[in-house]
Amino acid sequence: MRKLMMTAALGLMALAGTPALAADAPADTQAITANINGVADALNRLDVPKFVGLHTEAPLIIDEFAPFAWQGKGAVAGWLNDFGGWAKGAGVTGTKVAMGAPEALNIAGNTAYATAPVTLTFAGKDGKSFSTLGQFAFVMTKQDGAWKIASWAYTRTGDVK
Repeated sequence: MRKLMMTAALGLMALAGTPALAADAPADTQAITANINGVADALNRLDVPKFVGLHTEAPLIIDEFAPFAWQGKGAVAGWLNDFGGWAKGAGVTGTKVAMGAPEALNIAGNTAYATAPVTLTFAGKDGKSFSTLGQFAFVMTKQDGAWKIASWAYTRTGDVK
């Protein structure tokens, strides 16, 4: 019975063992978090070179507007262009991104997976602002000592009332 309880406890520890932040790599944790926050900063300031620079040369991006996936060289520029087209068609302007702290951050050597909540605020056709809640999932890779986004996906999780 004792062995069974120990096995169950170890199993539960393994299931819960995905730490919110990887304590064994504080410098990497800080760099990855800075990269995630850099996404919001670059988008809020419309700093295209900074936004592009946060990514690898040929990332994969998944988002909720057509064509829904952008991959390879030019993916970031393609996403920016298509986001602008979507915003114009939807009649929204003034996009603001408020990125939350990473909720999951797993580092394995030179790769990492992180998720972060986000609030997106827009001005609608009527000039009134509205917000949506979402979640980003990032896969990052360490290249020449710097963490870069190899892929990210966004999903909307709700509307702010």
